[in-house]
Amino acid sequence: MFNLSSVLSISKEDVERMSKPEKEWILKILSEIQEFGKSETLNSLWYEDYDEIPISIEEFISNPHYLGKSTRNGESIYPYWKNKYTEIFDPSINYEEIVLTGAIGVGKTRTAVCCLCYMLYKIMCLKNPQEYFKFNEGDKITIFFLNINLRLAEGVGYKTMHQYLLNSPWFMERGSQVGRTNLLYVPPHNIGITFGSKADHALGQQIYCSFLDEVDFTKGGIKGGDVLAAQNGIMQTYTAIKERINSRFIKNGVQYGRLFLVSSKKSEHDFIEAYVRKMKDETDKMMVVDEPQWIIKPPGTFSKETFPVAVGNRSLKSRVLDSKVSEEERKAIIKQGYEILDVPVNLRQSFVLDVNTALMNLAGRSVTGATSFFNFELFSKCYIKDYKNPFITDIITTGIHDNMNIADFLQIDQIPIEVRAMPQFIHIDGALTGDKAGISSVGVSGTKETKQYIGSKEIVSQELYYKHIFSVDIQSPQGSEISLEKTRQFIYYLKASGFNIKSVSMDGYQSADTKQMLLAQGYDAVLVSLDKTPQGYMALRSAMNDERIGLIQIDLLETELIQLQRDVQTGKLDHPLDGSKDMADSLAGALWNATLHKQSLIDAGVLFNVALDINEDVNAQQQFINEMQQDMINKNTTLANRKINELLDGYGSSDIISW
Repeated sequence: MFNLSSVLSISKEDVERMSKPEKEWILKILSEIQEFGKSETLNSLWYEDYDEIPISIEEFISNPHYLGKSTRNGESIYPYWKNKYTEIFDPSINYEEIVLTGAIGVGKTRTAVCCLCYMLYKIMCLKNPQEYFKFNEGDKITIFFLNINLRLAEGVGYKTMHQYLLNSPWFMERGSQVGRTNLLYVPPHNIGITFGSKADHALGQQIYCSFLDEVDFTKGGIKGGDVLAAQNGIMQTYTAIKERINSRFIKNGVQYGRLFLVSSKKSEHDFIEAYVRKMKDETDKMMVVDEPQWIIKPPGTFSKETFPVAVGNRSLKSRVLDSKVSEEERKAIIKQGYEILDVPVNLRQSFVLDVNTALMNLAGRSVTGATSFFNFELFSKCYIKDYKNPFITDIITTGIHDNMNIADFLQIDQIPIEVRAMPQFIHIDGALTGDKAGISSVGVSGTKETKQYIGSKEIVSQELYYKHIFSVDIQSPQGSEISLEKTRQFIYYLKASGFNIKSVSMDGYQSADTKQMLLAQGYDAVLVSLDKTPQGYMALRSAMNDERIGLIQIDLLETELIQLQRDVQTGKLDHPLDGSKDMADSLAGALWNATLHKQSLIDAGVLFNVALDINEDVNAQQQFINEMQQDMINKNTTLANRKINELLDGYGSSDIISW
């Protein structure tokens, strides 16, 4: 409903959207204000449903009769937030979801709590809230604090709200307090303030507004569980509550309920970051506050003198720049793909000590790969120059109802005969519908002797060198499924084309049938799950660290590797809510299967004591092959000598001549 302030600030566009009766009311109200400085018509409209007309948010947070005693009459509220309060409750915008993110230590939780107090105040001004929103008389209207468990839900925000309400004369005149040591405020009109970790914790209640504050799985004590499942769980609960609010607190086309989400910045692949990115593209009813400390905190907090920070991306590391960098140098750095951030000099030490942490905590920036298991610097050094994925596209679309085959998308002539002859391992990360399936092939290009030391003891071992031969994702057309038969036929096609396939591994999803059929065709077929153990990814990262793998540069694979997050409790790796890891799983699975076959490969004498320099271009391939062939000759010569000695042992020269 309009108040005096909103009527006086109404725009022509707002009026044009109104019905004829509404336009007449607005003109009458404005005429009364013009003549008398107030409008009895406006007041009468309010008093039909309200015991008292709500004051503005600005007065609410500063007047000691309301929240002023908790905010030092509004003096403890940063001017930045005072402006945001006005925007949050602007009836011409009518935000439904407010996301407070960015830097730490800027008052995000307290801001949300003040908003919740104001929301409670406005509904308490109604004569009968249940009747106003067409609920049953006994229905309980609830302000709900949400988190991953009850302990965190009953956290800072919940306790702060009760403190503010207990300290407010207006609220205490109308409500009551309960408890002895842990005092809580009890509103009138069958309104409740509660907390929970599931939508069921507010079962049977009408959730008026909700607050999800700083989800932290480590503090939540999720031990041995799957963080991805916990992420999905909390967001499903949040979405369910959002749907309840949006469907029940609507009056005259206006949404009265609100959701508040508070989160400090982490990785750009944090699940809340992913949710916000998605929703901003779908609605204009989400307000996002996302600023650094020096923007939110009041003038005079930080020095006006600044220093530059180059903010990178997935392929560029963020770094602190020299304060004397010239304008021409700044332009050159920006052309490289950096963004330059001018930071108050007070914060320089924090950025020098750890630029990524400072960017997240102080600048409120999500950092690419900050919490990732892989980073661009790690795997980019393993790229094979001028060698491209032999598939014409990284994601192919084919299903059970079309005539396309996986081999139709493979430019097999780009894979040299000698590379096909390498002992290689193929992994299938399976799927049917919805998700993509991933297939990768990794060849073993040789071994190299490495030395490790345990104390003073030298340990010599043979480590495998790998070559990434191809990777592709497969998705089904809409309304179809991924064909498992086409996947098997692709393996048969590769074998017939000279690929030296030593083993095919699958992740276990819908794989039993495929495994049996491959075994029946004489293939070594095994189950390798990347979801149950991190060993495959550990082996892949080790190979990258030691530069023992030559990788193909594939944009999708880069993205998946960078986005992979490791659960510190379980060790498992998974993707963010809006990400995938099908291709990454297939690559890690293929390499891990090769690693499991290391000893059998060495014992069979099919490997070489040389390995292709992963940074050599394709033209150097022949030199590598020549070295392989020469090494084979040397090995064969040695084996032949041994065999002759073995066969002739015990025979004299006359015996040999008689042969």
